[in-house]
Amino acid sequence: MNYESFLLIFYSNIPLFIITWIITVSLYFLIFKRYIFSVIDPLFYHTFVSSSGFSIIFSLWYLGYIDNYYLYNFLITQAFFILGFYVFKPIKIRKIQNSMHNLNPVNITIFAKTLYLISGLIFIITNYALYVLKGIPLLMESRLEAGSGGYGIFIATLSTTTAIMLAFIFLKIFVLKKKINFIDFFFLANILIHTILSGSRSGILNFLFISFYILLFIKVKRQIDIFSKLKFKFVFLISFAILLSLFLFYLTTKQNPLFSLIFRILMTGDIYIMAYVNDNINLIEGDFLSHFIGPILAGFKIISWNEVPKSIGQQLFDYIYQTDLVAGPNARMNIIALKFFGEFSFLYSFIVGLVISFIRNKSIYLIKDNILGLLIYLFLSLPVLSLETDIFYAIFLYKTYFTIGLFLILISVIISDSFKSGGKHNGKNESLWHNSYLQS
Repeated sequence: MNYESFLLIFYSNIPLFIITWIITVSLYFLIFKRYIFSVIDPLFYHTFVSSSGFSIIFSLWYLGYIDNYYLYNFLITQAFFILGFYVFKPIKIRKIQNSMHNLNPVNITIFAKTLYLISGLIFIITNYALYVLKGIPLLMESRLEAGSGGYGIFIATLSTTTAIMLAFIFLKIFVLKKKINFIDFFFLANILIHTILSGSRSGILNFLFISFYILLFIKVKRQIDIFSKLKFKFVFLISFAILLSLFLFYLTTKQNPLFSLIFRILMTGDIYIMAYVNDNINLIEGDFLSHFIGPILAGFKIISWNEVPKSIGQQLFDYIYQTDLVAGPNARMNIIALKFFGEFSFLYSFIVGLVISFIRNKSIYLIKDNILGLLIYLFLSLPVLSLETDIFYAIFLYKTYFTIGLFLILISVIISDSFKSGGKHNGKNESLWHNSYLQS
């Protein structure tokens, strides 16, 4: 089923879709309520958009467009995902009293400064090089084209360096209690420019998600509560993100932005429309390993991209629309579980829920309280919810963050060590492995 056919069905059955949407979203929020910490918590957004997409399944099943088999498999896989997620309890945050008295003196090491400046410079060079060589994504027919043709490394570098820069700026503001300077403003301005010109209507949300994980790390590790102080500003930023998304949509399409918002909410379940209806899921080519490992091997030039099957969403989109446009829905967990694991789909779903819960709710206690610990936590947490929405994209993000992040860290170590060995520092021993921005 294509988008146009779905919209005709939707317009003919609006009360049904609204009722199923309200019930599904309400139930899903009840399930995950105690795991959500803030309106900028990625799990809050994930719960909303996922449940919105799930509601489409129930409506189309009721209308006879989706078979019982697919509905039952969806319910089973989603139930086992929730069971896996519930294995680990939510992060416990102690009540904070006089937290400022619990802080030890902190300093920004020369390594941290070097990593910050290198990341900022690489971000700016990469961003504007992409505009010159490929074009501005906002003006493209599909913003996904910006990363095609070997330019994915540009997108990956921008994503990684953004996380590093924001981590440094937030530490400076909330831990060191220092004002940001011209360089900080300059980097933030370029991040904002990139966010707008990227054409991604979720760009501001990504900025907020990075901020959330940084602030959560600081809150758990240093007992500095920033969420309660900024909760009204977070609401404002969420509102601004929605308005910016609507504006970008109108700017690029000249269509009604409110319609875009409603359509986008509904289309979080577009993979189910394309895969379940008419049994199109059986048309998906490739096995789990080729989809899982293939892009990694091709990314490192070990095999050719021609040997890697098209993404699941792209395959379905191409089949339905008969086009070469780079587009398509995310391959959600339920689709992958049924297509590649069959009768063991429940086990795959349980493992995905378990892994997500471990990274989100447990890993923060196991990671050290230093600059590397923060970056590791960021690189683990940012893609984690994508393990449910599109595991192959999540693996791409993990490869991106840890390969590019490691490269930047090694370069920063070499440069900072050369400064120290050259006598350009104050003589303090600031070994990467023994000092950090948080000295406990």
